[in-house]
Amino acid sequence: ALDRYAREQGLVWREDASNNDRSYLRNALRHELLPLLKRHFGPDYLHNFQKSFSDIVQAESKLQEKYLPLFRSMIRQEEGRSAVKIEPYLQLDRFESRLFWNYCFSYVYPLSFQVSGTFLQSFGKFLKHAATGRSFSIASRLKILKNREEFFFDDKSGKIPPGVKLYPGHIVAWGRFHLGLSEVADVTPEMNDKGNEEYICGDMLDMPLLVRGWQRGDRFMPLGMKRFKKVSDFFIDRKVDRLTKKEIPLVLSGEEIVWLAGLRLDERFKVTPECTRVYKLEIMKEV
Repeated sequence: ALDRYAREQGLVWREDASNNDRSYLRNALRHELLPLLKRHFGPDYLHNFQKSFSDIVQAESKLQEKYLPLFRSMIRQEEGRSAVKIEPYLQLDRFESRLFWNYCFSYVYPLSFQVSGTFLQSFGKFLKHAATGRSFSIASRLKILKNREEFFFDDKSGKIPPGVKLYPGHIVAWGRFHLGLSEVADVTPEMNDKGNEEYICGDMLDMPLLVRGWQRGDRFMPLGMKRFKKVSDFFIDRKVDRLTKKEIPLVLSGEEIVWLAGLRLDERFKVTPECTRVYKLEIMKEV
């Protein structure tokens, strides 16, 4: 077609010498595969293939529409993550499971993502036999965490953000949180009822404070206790899953934990009548 157009326009046609080199995939397809398809399926094979593909796409779309209400009812959003009940998922047959994953991946990947039978089998075994807290990797940036009766999608790198310094009168961002520190003139018992803020004795604080994530071996003295407790054990007692614990900010004075933000103050930094300086730690907002 192109060479005919060139002749009609009075143009000199030049053939690329590599066009006949069948070591190139494009040439092998053009010279070997396409003539074979034409011989077996007729001259209109491309049109017929396109029609069949269009029918498949429409059928897939109608199937997705039928199952969308079910899939949406199985998934709930929690703090930027998606959680799925395990029991309803295990009741899906192989075909429905494949549609479910296509539905889920369509929100993560811009192109169609087809799951294999091996994946479905491996993931089913994971849900049935893995202990709570275990994770199942799908791709380099996507993990699934089993958490009792549910599993969570986590489309993050899983890395804990680096620590940031917190000065009085300032607000800092750490992960999806913004935390503030301010000095107050007085504090009353009823002011300590909000989970997103704590009042601390500033007499022993080593400024600036440090906001960082959980680290293996961290320990503190939970408010109301007289002995130390591992932060990891505290998270287990509070049923904090492995992904969430990486998102919780810890506020430190020097090497000592002052506050597990939003969860528990350290006994050593509570406000007493003897305190001469009082500060308010506050989670300003979550993003």
